[in-house]
This record gives sequence, structure tokens and C-alpha cells, in this order.
Amino acid sequence: MANNDDTSAKTRILTVSRQVFAQKGYEAVGIQEICALATVTKPTLYYHFGNKAGLLSAVCADARSAFLRALGDQLHYSGDLVRDVRTLFRCVSAFAREDGDRFQLVLQMLFPPAGSTVGAKTRADAAAIATALEQFFQEAAGGHGNIRGKEAEIAEIFLGHAIALTRINAVQLHGDPSERAIRAAQTFLYGIF
Repeated sequence: MANNDDTSAKTRILTVSRQVFAQKGYEAVGIQEICALATVTKPTLYYHFGNKAGLLSAVCADARSAFLRALGDQLHYSGDLVRDVRTLFRCVSAFAREDGDRFQLVLQMLFPPAGSTVGAKTRADAAAIATALEQFFQEAAGGHGNIRGKEAEIAEIFLGHAIALTRINAVQLHGDPSERAIRAAQTFLYGIF
């Protein structure tokens, strides 16, 4: 069983790594910088995560889990596709606002540079997000035959729209983000109805 110092060090390492990976990118951050910011030694980091790639895996798994928790029950089709999609847009937008570092990591997982360590190490996390959204649209396809067979593509398009919405919300300091979510949902839904 880990003692409190080990748990505290592990938490500090994860927190610092989440922040610097989100702000600078994985490739731009060294182990020494993480250790200095987390006030731990390299052996402590290696004890908890094995290496920098192991740390990336842990940080990204945490970001994926947080993102899917933020979408929560909305990932189950309720029978009202318009309401569900609007709510999903709101959930993604709220997650981006409230947990910016984890959201940046989700973006890095979903859209990694070609051949990057991030892409190689987080492929399963990105697939879990895509699969969760695809399953939502598979459930909805029962009531909307025009999306049957296109669930994966529609899930990808939803993510693109949702990410664009978060960027719009980030630069527009006036107006209601919830209203922008409704408009984004209408634009998205127009393409599938």
C-alpha cells in the first residue's frame, strides 16, 4: 500500500504533467522540468510511471475518463435526437470551459501530429471517445434510419462541430454559450436530417 507521500507525489506529477503537456505539448516538455515543477526526483517519477511515455499514458487516460464522465448519461439516446445533440454540445462546451487542460489533452489525442508519440500512445483513448459517440448515434439510428450505416462518420463530424463550438466560445466573450450550442446543434442536425 502506498503511503501518503507516494500518493501526494504521484498526484503532483499528474497535475503538473497535465498542465504542461496541455500548454506546451508532450514533445516540448522534459522529465527534468516536470520533476522540478512537481518537486519530486526523477526516481520518484520513474517509480510511479516508468518513463515519460508511461506518464503520458496516465495523463491522457485521465483526460479521456474526465471527458467521457462530462458527457455522462448524454451518451445514451433518449428518443429525442435534437435535445440529446444540443445537450451533448453543451456538455463538450462546458468541459472545455471548466477543465481546459484536460480538454486540450483530448484534442491532442484526437488530432495528434502524424508519427508522434502522442498519437501512438493515446490511440486507444481516442478510439474510446470515438466509440462512445458512435454508439450514441447507433442507438439513435433505430429512430432515424437516415443515419444508419453512417454512425462513425456522424460521430466524427459531431466532434468537429463540437470542437469548433468550443473555439468560438473561447473568443466570444459576449452572448450566451448555451445559445451558441443550440445553433451548433441545429447546423449539425441539418446535415443528418
